[in-house]
Amino acid sequence: DGKDCIIPSNSGVNNSFATIYINVNLKKGEAIGFDYFSSCESGMDIMYVLVDRDDVYQISGESKEWNSCYPFVALEDGEYEVALCYLKDSSDAVGDDTVYVRNVRIVSENKIDTPSYIPRYCATNLKADGFGYENYVDIVYNEKDGYYHVGTKNGPLLLANLMTSTRFSNDSINDLGYNGHINVDGHDLYEDLLTYCNMALNSEIYGLCTVTEELKELLIKTTKAIGLEQTDTEWLQICCYYDVYGTGGEQLTDPIRGLCADSAFEAKLGKDNVVNYNRAIVPRGLWYKFVPTVSGAYRITSDSAQPVDAWVFLADKTEYFLYEPLEKGRIADINCSMVVYFEAGKEYFIDIAFADV
Repeated sequence: DGKDCIIPSNSGVNNSFATIYINVNLKKGEAIGFDYFSSCESGMDIMYVLVDRDDVYQISGESKEWNSCYPFVALEDGEYEVALCYLKDSSDAVGDDTVYVRNVRIVSENKIDTPSYIPRYCATNLKADGFGYENYVDIVYNEKDGYYHVGTKNGPLLLANLMTSTRFSNDSINDLGYNGHINVDGHDLYEDLLTYCNMALNSEIYGLCTVTEELKELLIKTTKAIGLEQTDTEWLQICCYYDVYGTGGEQLTDPIRGLCADSAFEAKLGKDNVVNYNRAIVPRGLWYKFVPTVSGAYRITSDSAQPVDAWVFLADKTEYFLYEPLEKGRIADINCSMVVYFEAGKEYFIDIAFADV
């Protein structure tokens, strides 16, 4: 657009990185921001934003216009090292095979004008001896949504990182369990953690799972089995949360929505029920909860450009109905159109699994 930009030097160079470092002094409550235009292969060619070596933001895909982002807000005065690191992988080159950056700036947090989610650790200030942390966040259980939150009942969601390294261990909780390192009184705790690890694997934010009462207790047992501090707060080294800015106070939505009965989307009768199916999910599909007020036969259809599979489950994951395309002699196209008998007042979970994201 006739304006100066920062452009990675490795466009078209397979399996390469191009990095620029910025050392910046920020006061408490100040944010670093910039504008970007992404023109690369989604999910494969990625610009990482790192602050003091922590991966805090990622940019990928093909932009329709210039976007603003504020990947970091300082909680205290200090100098911070910001790195913009563009990864070019070995697969397809899409668009210009680059991410353009301009207008790098510092603004006050109350000037942030686009929804911004800043990851924070729940354990901070490493002790002088290197074992454990001085400070842990306060957490509060919200009976309404069944999750723990940070600070207040309606504060940021508490999120457990189960699939990658944490402040508790360089090995993920999933790997520790899979390799048989989490045993309590002869019981392999991995069997109990497996459902949550699966949800973390399929989460909208890879590796992160919202914390229920049960997961909290499992993580406490885990850290007491293999940890160093042996305290009731050590498990928070596994957890993080997101501070939000530019949203008018609206918090991050549940990243495991639709992955189980407790987090299912609510299906509305007579309306299009729309979700953003933006990632590969195994087992496949997202769940919609439907509680009919009248017993009878209901038709459920999908609207997709790719073939779909469909099921109806009960809350305990029992399969209630499997869609078969030639149901009752009906010649179906790629979309499902299934007729199912539902009883009034009973919970059903509709799972539509798309062939592509």
